[in-house]
Amino acid sequence: MKEAIIIDFNGFMTDVTLVADDATGVFPFYRTQEPLAQEDIGQQLNTEMLGYVVAIPVPQGLFKPRFDIESWNEYIQLQPLELDKDGKSPTEMPEHFSYSPRQQETFWIEGLMPEEIVAGQNPYNHFNIEQKVDVLTAKLPKMKEPLVYLSRLWKK
Repeated sequence: MKEAIIIDFNGFMTDVTLVADDATGVFPFYRTQEPLAQEDIGQQLNTEMLGYVVAIPVPQGLFKPRFDIESWNEYIQLQPLELDKDGKSPTEMPEHFSYSPRQQETFWIEGLMPEEIVAGQNPYNHFNIEQKVDVLTAKLPKMKEPLVYLSRLWKK
């Protein structure tokens, strides 16, 4: 078993699940509504698509990973059809058609705008120097508490 990511329709992660080791790619994620009453048992169950399961690892370095599901769908449609046993395509592709394989990890993209990344890296950027000093002075007693506790333990 390996980890796969459940994404919403916008491509953002909503949960994590386990899939078989040989599972790759993207497939729909459904929720089946169980029958509420005894007389509903045996009738067709309602299913609702909630998003997708992505069995492609998320590359490191993304602040808020987003899977580009639109590009994935286009990529899947452009993949050459399976070759028959003679090694020939079952249908002729147009001459202008060109297919280039793509690393699947490249479908994971940054979900934040560059401005959001910069703002998230230093939340005190918009403070002037006096405001920064005030914030740090307020935090100082809380930072000292663990050190005081550890020094008391050390003396015992």
